[in-house]
Amino acid sequence: MSANLENRVDWASRIESWQSCGLAERRKDLLGPASRRGIAYRWGIAIASGVNCSDAIEVLSRLAVGSKVPKALRDFDLERSLRHWFDVGHRSDVHSPIDAAVTLNWAAALPCLVDRINEIDLQRIGDELVHLHSGIIDGGRVADPTHLLLGAELGWELANLTRDDEISRLFVASSTRALQDWCQHGSEALPNSIHLATNARLVLASLVRCKKLLLVGELSVEDRQKWKQIGRQLSLWVATLVCHDGSNAFAHLERQATVDDHCSDGLLSQAVKFDRDSLEGAVSAALGNAPKNPGLTWEVSLPEAMLHDTDGKLAILLPQWNVRSGRTHVDYSAAEVDLELFSGKKPLISGRLRVDLQIDGKSQEPVGQWEEVCEYTDDDVHYLEIEQEWTGNAMLQRQFLLIREDRSFVFADAVIPKDDSASLGRIDYSCRLPLMESVVDEPEAETREIFLSTGNRRTICLPLAASEWKMGQTHFDLSVSPDHTLVSSGTGQGGLYAPIWFDFQKRRFTRKRTWRQLTVADQLRIVEPSEANGYRVQFGSEQWMIYRSLKDQKTRTVLGKHLIADFYCSRFDSGDGSHEELITVDDSDTENEAE
Repeated sequence: MSANLENRVDWASRIESWQSCGLAERRKDLLGPASRRGIAYRWGIAIASGVNCSDAIEVLSRLAVGSKVPKALRDFDLERSLRHWFDVGHRSDVHSPIDAAVTLNWAAALPCLVDRINEIDLQRIGDELVHLHSGIIDGGRVADPTHLLLGAELGWELANLTRDDEISRLFVASSTRALQDWCQHGSEALPNSIHLATNARLVLASLVRCKKLLLVGELSVEDRQKWKQIGRQLSLWVATLVCHDGSNAFAHLERQATVDDHCSDGLLSQAVKFDRDSLEGAVSAALGNAPKNPGLTWEVSLPEAMLHDTDGKLAILLPQWNVRSGRTHVDYSAAEVDLELFSGKKPLISGRLRVDLQIDGKSQEPVGQWEEVCEYTDDDVHYLEIEQEWTGNAMLQRQFLLIREDRSFVFADAVIPKDDSASLGRIDYSCRLPLMESVVDEPEAETREIFLSTGNRRTICLPLAASEWKMGQTHFDLSVSPDHTLVSSGTGQGGLYAPIWFDFQKRRFTRKRTWRQLTVADQLRIVEPSEANGYRVQFGSEQWMIYRSLKDQKTRTVLGKHLIADFYCSRFDSGDGSHEELITVDDSDTENEAE
């Protein structure tokens, strides 16, 4: 059916009617306040592209709803932008969500381009739009974001451009079916929508417009419920990914660049409507507008403070929803992990984590994707562990532990043999954590501690596997390289564990502090670092202990605690020697279990 449509649309007979039929006015009425200055067609574009909306998008989005174009842009050369769009449009097999969003702007603005673009190009635009829509409908990737944007929403635009006849009804049918199929595949569509974290707003924007443009009304009651369900889930992700200035995880732009998303009629206010009771407080808190003295009712209404999608390979760890408490973003969908670590509203670490690994002097490379090992969350901690296979029979395991109330964070890499029966030789390891440009490092003079500051001190970093004092010998180190990167490095034999402790609680910065590598015993035998490691961290009277097993699951003793676990973390009371357990990860079964 779609292939036949490409040959049946006679654009020459329709162009003359575009201005007289009032499509821009109708679209403006349907979108309501969200049509103001064309903002509904710009939702999410700046975040997905990583830059301010282009002049072309500014012009097209305003024309789409019959809004005035700013004087500075009235002479903008749309012909040049059209040449670029034609080039991108023909690569329909590699269309990205941002490409699709740009295409929708051209489609929506087309009736108002009659006096700006020659008739030949107008007809070519129409042909290209039908070609793109047909390619998406016939492509079979119904859970892909482009199936929603170029299948459902673009189909609605084409139905209006061809007007009320048989061809228009065919576009309505294909558009409705595309929306129906996409919603029915919500379990696959959601991970695809949050892929790379920066596309989520574009997909949510299309979902919202589909409701306002009456597309959702064409669905059955059951399918409308599915639309609302995925809209609620996607809105929660968008709320969790938003930063206090309206920007997004992994896309930090000036507040003005994203004003269309967080203004009074913006995308975030539309997202709240999917589940006002839960999302209104979450969005408010994420934007830094949480009540100074929130009541219990407000706190209880908020969603869980950790989101993790194993298919999308994206995790957000919040100590609490109040943005002043900081946040951690982890994207492990690529071969190298992207990490963002915030202190309050300020990002300190942001970017791709690069690991250099050598075994017996030979450089090793990753041979697989990152996979989840364990996830756990409760009132005390958020925990995520992932792993990746490397050459040289090595496995790289990575831990992210957020101790919520204590405002502390542990980032740790472990290098172990992939095959339990095998052994690794000498391991040389380094991991580079890119610092934000605004961050200043302040190494301590006598110890290996490093403060990270942005005008004020934001966190202190403790390399737990290294000797505390610079005077002593050490197999590990933590430093800041000339290219402004925090580098964790070390050597080991047979196995290696390299944890970094980040403390964000400013009241502890001036206290006496220390950390120690603990003796781990196994039936009166001191365990080698390649088997298991234990560490004690102390700030004044507050102490914590962490334990990590690298080989064999057996009962071991550390700091007076008998453990049979893969990982353990506790608050330690030196007065009576007691441990307040924060998390235990048990690897005795086929899958890790956290308690």
